[in-house]
Amino acid sequence: IIYHGPWSIDNPFLIPLGSTVESLGMSELRNMADGRGEQRGCCRRNPVCCGTTLILVAGFSFVVAVALGATYHPLRNKVDEIIKSKVAMTPDSAAADNFLSSKAPLYSTYHFFDVKNPKAVEAGTEQPIVEDVGPFKYHENRTKFDAVWNDDETEIEYKLNTTYTYASGLDPKRNITSINLPLIGVLTTIETFENDPDLDKHLRELLDVLVDVIDMIKKGLFPNWEGLFVTHTVEEWLFGYEDSLLKFLNSLVPQFIPSYVFALSNRSAIEFPNRVYTGKGDLSLVAQYIEWNNLTHIDGWGTKTAGMINGSGGYQFPPGVTRDENITAFISQLYRSGYFSYEKDASIYGIETYQFGLPMAELSNKSQDPGFYFDGPSGVLNLTAVYPQHVPIFASKPHFLDGDPGYVANVTGLHPNRSLHDSFLNVEPLTGAALRAAKRIQINLRMHPNSKLPDIENVKEVMLPVFWASEEGSLTLSLANEFKEEVYGVEYAIEGGAFAVIGLAGLTLVVCLMCLVGLVIQQQRGRGIRPLQRHHNDERAPLLTPASSGEEININL
Repeated sequence: IIYHGPWSIDNPFLIPLGSTVESLGMSELRNMADGRGEQRGCCRRNPVCCGTTLILVAGFSFVVAVALGATYHPLRNKVDEIIKSKVAMTPDSAAADNFLSSKAPLYSTYHFFDVKNPKAVEAGTEQPIVEDVGPFKYHENRTKFDAVWNDDETEIEYKLNTTYTYASGLDPKRNITSINLPLIGVLTTIETFENDPDLDKHLRELLDVLVDVIDMIKKGLFPNWEGLFVTHTVEEWLFGYEDSLLKFLNSLVPQFIPSYVFALSNRSAIEFPNRVYTGKGDLSLVAQYIEWNNLTHIDGWGTKTAGMINGSGGYQFPPGVTRDENITAFISQLYRSGYFSYEKDASIYGIETYQFGLPMAELSNKSQDPGFYFDGPSGVLNLTAVYPQHVPIFASKPHFLDGDPGYVANVTGLHPNRSLHDSFLNVEPLTGAALRAAKRIQINLRMHPNSKLPDIENVKEVMLPVFWASEEGSLTLSLANEFKEEVYGVEYAIEGGAFAVIGLAGLTLVVCLMCLVGLVIQQQRGRGIRPLQRHHNDERAPLLTPASSGEEININL
């Protein structure tokens, strides 16, 4: 504390607050004047030692920070490789448990196109007017069972049981009017084989019966004939109803028509064995199909490559997915494989994913394998060759999204919307797991005039939408937290620890540098204080003598 008052001190120095000149001993004043006063603190007693210590601590902190910064990415990459290796679906692994029994809820939501003017369409006087009726939401329970690994655990074979239970939405007992699909199937069979000279004699027998039945319908002799359009409930359309035409054919040729129940789906169905790679030894093959439904190739397509079963079922892809690549999946509803391309990044409960979508090229008649029989405007997939009874079924995106504008123009009541009607996959890039997915497919029937039957001889050629379905699944919040803990737990620990140590080392370095700067400043100030001048050597002289100005006091030693 510098003493200020009516008197000042020549060559001022620090005097404890509350001290008087008389209270300071002569020796203490002399020592303070010579700069030899007591210095408190280690840095004042030995500044060189203290500075060296600070430099060593700062240097060590710097080395620690640099070392951790240099090793962080290699260490994290090593952890990533360990995480990827856990994707292999070997026996007793978490990956196998998740594959065989997924915890994420899966739903199938249906929308049916109710034809509002069936008689006018049949007469050819109007284009179809349809109403999108839905949603009808069903819980889809998939159970994989009878799993068997091969000897080296590189392949797993299993069976799949799928059941549907109504969950929510509109009343499934609501009536829907749509095209008579069994009738179209019979007419298509006749058209396909009636002029085939090499037709098997058994198939020729079936063909003759079909021709006779159509002739009965034409003459009005078929009992309870419903016509080109029929009305049934949503439950009946989905899971089956007794069809009068099929029932009559079953009575005539049961060896060809074993059932008279027509259904677009099955309430419960068990597939033939499927076989996929586990990823052991080669993670690029994880979950990729070897056989689907006991098939290694889809018969009916026009080329060998078109019939190949490539990719996974859409739930798991090889780990290390990048934005630059396309991912391949086998779409069982379409009897073919397709690829998805990167669209954008998306977050699911804090988990960063890459969103992939079905590109327009997959619906283009110019870029497709000719074996897929693209013979019309882009936007639809021709399934006639592989669909049962060769019914002229075509698949598209709902409401013909990304299709030729003519498809929408020829049917009143369609309103394509990308957010509602497009398919996508959200894939976590490190593990390759699909954490959210929406597979949206519309089933259409190509109508065209047929002179064999009055009901259809006047219709206009049109791609008539029958229904569209959205199969969707996503992690819940609790499953997302489990995923983050299982997959990112070690990574988070390493990342948090590394940043904590680097932060502490950086803070220590900053504190040491501040102390060094303070020490240097202190030493510079110390060298700048001049010792008090000795005016008298006689200790008996008065300690205080008035200054000439009368305004100051001099301390003389």
